Amino acid sequence: MQGYLTYVITFHCIYNILNAISFLYQGYMGYMIRKNRLAGKPDFSIVKKHRRFGPILIAEFFLGFLLGILVVYTAYGDLIVYNLHFLIALTLLLGILAAFFVSRKITLKTGLLRNVHAALGAGVLILYIFQIFLGIYLRFGL
Repeated sequence: MQGYLTYVITFHCIYNILNAISFLYQGYMGYMIRKNRLAGKPDFSIVKKHRRFGPILIAEFFLGFLLGILVVYTAYGDLIVYNLHFLIALTLLLGILAAFFVSRKITLKTGLLRNVHAALGAGVLILYIFQIFLGIYLRFGL
């Protein structure tokens, strides 16, 4: 692999690991919102932070996704070299966007949408953890 590409790929790895940690924190805030709401003690400061942080995470994920595509295309001249890694990233992107658009429809009386949002968020977190380990395996062969 060319010299600078090694650094860019490593940056892509580290960037997405940090981004995954941010997503886990976002999921934790979502869990706390749900737990507090079901206990009858909603904490609107967490809700506000959760809603403000979501679009930032979407942009960060999209940047990491584009960086991954750019790295693979630069290194191999093809967009899809690591099929599973690419498909999981694309699925994550779609799941993240779906969770975001569902969240924008949630009101005080939309319990079903809350459940859909929670399920999408949990699915994204599980898939993201798998994606990180797959990426580490692809990068370092661990």
